[in-house]
Amino acid sequence: MKSSKKKITSMIWATAMAATAVAGCSNANVETAVVSNAPQSTGQTGKLPLTEQKVTLDYLLSDHATQPINATDPVMAELQKRTNVSFNFIKTAEGYNDKFKITLASGKLPDLLYAELVDAKKYGPEGAFLPLDDLLQKHGPNILKTIKDRGIEKDLKAADGKIYALPKLRESPTGGAFMVRKDLLDQYGIKVPDTLDDYYKMLKTFKEKDPSIVPLGTTIGDMNAIFYVFGTYNNYFVKNDKMEFGPALPEMKEALTYLNKLYSEKLLEPEFGIIASKQVEAKVSSGKIGAYTGHLNLTDFYTSIMKKDFPNAQMMPIPPLTGPDGKKRVIQEQLIGNAAVLSHDTKHAELIIKLFDYVFSDEGKLLMSYGLEGDSYEMKNGKPEYTEKMYGPTNSSYQTMFTKYAMFGRRIPVDPAADIGQQVNKGTLYADGVKLQKPHYMTPNPLPHLTFTESETDVLKSKETAVKDVSDQYMLKFIMGQESMDNWGKYTEALKKAGLDDALKIYNESYSRYKK
Repeated sequence: MKSSKKKITSMIWATAMAATAVAGCSNANVETAVVSNAPQSTGQTGKLPLTEQKVTLDYLLSDHATQPINATDPVMAELQKRTNVSFNFIKTAEGYNDKFKITLASGKLPDLLYAELVDAKKYGPEGAFLPLDDLLQKHGPNILKTIKDRGIEKDLKAADGKIYALPKLRESPTGGAFMVRKDLLDQYGIKVPDTLDDYYKMLKTFKEKDPSIVPLGTTIGDMNAIFYVFGTYNNYFVKNDKMEFGPALPEMKEALTYLNKLYSEKLLEPEFGIIASKQVEAKVSSGKIGAYTGHLNLTDFYTSIMKKDFPNAQMMPIPPLTGPDGKKRVIQEQLIGNAAVLSHDTKHAELIIKLFDYVFSDEGKLLMSYGLEGDSYEMKNGKPEYTEKMYGPTNSSYQTMFTKYAMFGRRIPVDPAADIGQQVNKGTLYADGVKLQKPHYMTPNPLPHLTFTESETDVLKSKETAVKDVSDQYMLKFIMGQESMDNWGKYTEALKKAGLDDALKIYNESYSRYKK
């Protein structure tokens, strides 16, 4: 790196060296799109194309084996055609985190890198990435407007107060949800449960009517929907305007007491603490799971599996249950997904900001969210609507056509059009689930993107792991009855010994900075 820049920390070097053997065998490849005949139209950020001579940007990003991103995908190709800026994607399908750190350690960076926001905010101030504040003020009005409208400026800022990341935003992030076999509700004459007691009675009926069934087939990692009901969360989150560790709260004791009741009466998956998702899928496909808690996209996935042997089966999303305090709650995933960062060495910083400012404009959002007019969408009554070709033969999944089109600019900064999730998932159970959850989203989102100083990060490295180990072990024991709820004090004391107070102090100091 340039001598005027701070050196990347020794931790990156150590991690990079340890990962070299793995990354050396990874699926890295380079792929470039060739586009021409850029249109002479006018965008909301100035005249298109953005440059007279075509410029190619090197972009290191993670790829997906079954859903690859290609510069030749229709939407990506059109973006490059309009702007005269093309992408040279340097893709790694496996071991991307290792590849990312090795690249940082080498000091030879491409123009752009796909990064987790925490890494952007950590390595940016160390000199790896360019601060974007001045560039955004001069060339990114649409990006700045989006940041303001979405209320994410605090989330983007690093410890030095600067922004280093161009965000990829989610349109309708969904957290843990309740799903129930609608066919079983109909078969046994059960109403959709509203309260915890209703839910318990439903599970009891499933078990009584068919002893071979697993009434609630979930895993320890997918129980947040239940924790929300009690007003807690299985990690750090904001409650009453301060950071708390959800597993240590009295509300978690109530939640675990409820789950222990389900477990003791054989209403909960007996191997919830160790079962893998593939094993759950196998049980679902065999028709032996009555209800599930997890991500909403599993509604359609599980329904499609079951229908092979149970034509009437449907894993239906239901609204969140009413908690003991009479409230329904859903904690959204964080609004910002990952991000793109600009190398400190790029010679195209101004052009990159102009490019993504176009992506964040109304015209750009229409392209990135809907694709090509007359092909993937048509204008009806002044609004874009996807054509039928985008939904495939069953109109139940967007995995085929939407993957081909690379909608939402997968792995590049983008702000999708409002309510695009409803259109993308038209006719799916997932879309129904989003509608049921939205009215109950907790606002403001209790999962802020916090920033930690280097010294705070050093302390958290050991404290967080130790605390999480204690909470994970005790939560399993409480649910399974191997540890009495009378020993809750013993548990909270173990958390303190593991360093919870120190960790919470750091989280709350970071949260105080975040709010300023």
